[in-house]
Amino acid sequence: MKIMEIRTYREEDAERIFEIFNETTQKYNWDEFSEEQKKVALFEDVKYVHDALGSNIALVLEDEGEIRGFVVLTRDGYIRFFYVDIRHLGKGYGRKLMLAIEEKAREIGLKKL
Repeated sequence: MKIMEIRTYREEDAERIFEIFNETTQKYNWDEFSEEQKKVALFEDVKYVHDALGSNIALVLEDEGEIRGFVVLTRDGYIRFFYVDIRHLGKGYGRKLMLAIEEKAREIGLKKL
């Protein structure tokens, strides 16, 4: 069994991140979205995922060989995306991702998120 690791996003991660993002977005508060919001709320295709993540600082949490979550930080200190697979909530993955992105922010000289 492969141990948990947090690593930099790779292009081959896009398909799994696409799934996590869209599943999570539809699970929580979907009924509260207007029809217009629903049209723009989901990633339209995998290419968009790579474009959105590749131009920012993106970390992926992998456990047992599977991506369980991801976080994306813009270079000016905004957390653009922060998602954990809904089937793996409550396992501390979100906390670990937050600690990792905070460390990455310090490494590039950001003073606040």
